[in-house]
Amino acid sequence: MYLEPDRFIVHSAKDLGALLAQARFTCPDGVDLRETEFGLGLFATRNFAPGEAIYRCGWFTVEDVEHRFHTTIDGASGTHQVEITTEHSVRFDGTRIFDIPGCFMNHDCRGNSIPRYAEDDSRAYEEIATVAISAGEQITCNYLLFDWECDGHTFTCQCGHPQCFGEIRGFAHLSPAQQESLAADITDEVLLRWREHGRESTR
Repeated sequence: MYLEPDRFIVHSAKDLGALLAQARFTCPDGVDLRETEFGLGLFATRNFAPGEAIYRCGWFTVEDVEHRFHTTIDGASGTHQVEITTEHSVRFDGTRIFDIPGCFMNHDCRGNSIPRYAEDDSRAYEEIATVAISAGEQITCNYLLFDWECDGHTFTCQCGHPQCFGEIRGFAHLSPAQQESLAADITDEVLLRWREHGRESTR
């Protein structure tokens, strides 16, 4: 069963869990879901140019409680039976949101993609390549751009970049200088929380 995500519908965890258990998803064209040393990750199956939309997707909204969903995702490399927990969702406006398969994208402090709301559809967003991505390369993003606290799901980044942020605990735990360095790319939810905590911004 295909399940169309709609971010304006807030599901109970029980109801969404039942729907996802019966659903089956397919990776977008140009994207595959594969195993990595850190679990599942997204990989490009073709080349993407800087500024190109890698895929467009809607997302699910669920009540802000602990959740553990199960569903099926088909990709070029095979079929995956996956588990989606609160580590895969992000707090947003009193709820939690996630998309499939984007919730399995791994972190990199210099991620090669960034999410942007679709200009022609308020129910969707596009994952945009920030640099050239070659077929076979993993598609990554910087979690600090959209996760304020990380809900306690912290980890030590191993990206190896000179500017690596080290322990990833959420945007709230960065230094003021680090926050300012990311300000242009953070999501609206993180910007709102930042302002609530005293940051003045003209953005």
